[in-house]
Amino acid sequence: MKNKIEESYNKCLNLFKEGKRDTEEYRKELENVIELAKDNNEFKLCYFNAKFRLAQFYNEKHKYDLSKKHFLELINDKNMKEFKLDAIMHHAYDLRILKKYDEAAFWYEKLSELSTSKYYDEAVLEGLAKCATMVNNFEKERENYRILLLSCLNKEDFKGLAEKILNLKSQLLNIIDQKQKEKINNEIIYLNNELDTAYYKLIDIKMKIAKSYFSEKKYEDCRKEVQTIFEFLEYSISDMQDYAITNANMLLGKSYFEEGNFEKAKEYFEPIANTPKEDKYYKYMISDIHSARSFLTKMK
Repeated sequence: MKNKIEESYNKCLNLFKEGKRDTEEYRKELENVIELAKDNNEFKLCYFNAKFRLAQFYNEKHKYDLSKKHFLELINDKNMKEFKLDAIMHHAYDLRILKKYDEAAFWYEKLSELSTSKYYDEAVLEGLAKCATMVNNFEKERENYRILLLSCLNKEDFKGLAEKILNLKSQLLNIIDQKQKEKINNEIIYLNNELDTAYYKLIDIKMKIAKSYFSEKKYEDCRKEVQTIFEFLEYSISDMQDYAITNANMLLGKSYFEEGNFEKAKEYFEPIANTPKEDKYYKYMISDIHSARSFLTKMK
């Protein structure tokens, strides 16, 4: 029996490594491990791992009922500790997708009680915010996103990081040694990635808050929130700011459109609609570009 369990489990791992995690072969092998190892204490970890992977398999196949069934069985197993927090997080996600928002919120709160990790705390706040969105509890949605904002860098952090990158670039001009140049270049790449990630996180949350105001038809509050995004972008030295500005301007245009202030709306829609195809972010902005053109057509 021991050899059969190990053989089946290793086959699962190999199928996963080969990129076959979405195949029926992978699913059947996971079920085989679960069946073989379910009553074998020596292979409890293999059993839990296989069951977790099977739940993920169904999640990725959008079979959320089956996914949550397996995650809940893992959560309720008193012997299972290794994957409990992840299982709760995924179970709450499945419930949210299935539009069972009260149940999802319950499990997000449970995850918050059990977790001491920033990773899970952020998943909880994001999950609770999205649950609130779906039941039109916009105030609660914004409350969770504002707590999430506390984990973002502040203006001074962004300014300091940008200055550090610019100083390193300045140093490169005076360095001849190739190894030293390579070392500084690698540090610049690392810090640039850190800066981009930090900007993306902050702008994503702030845009969600602004969109929450928009959904509640609080257009002035929406615009005020968008303006705070521009305040942070003044320290940006990344190309991604152009994409962020497009998203922000699109929302500003829509807010004026909803108020019937078409002249003001055009000020924001026209530059987006006329984005040249040569723009490096054109393919990412295509949805906003078409949307801006559509709004301009409506205002003719």
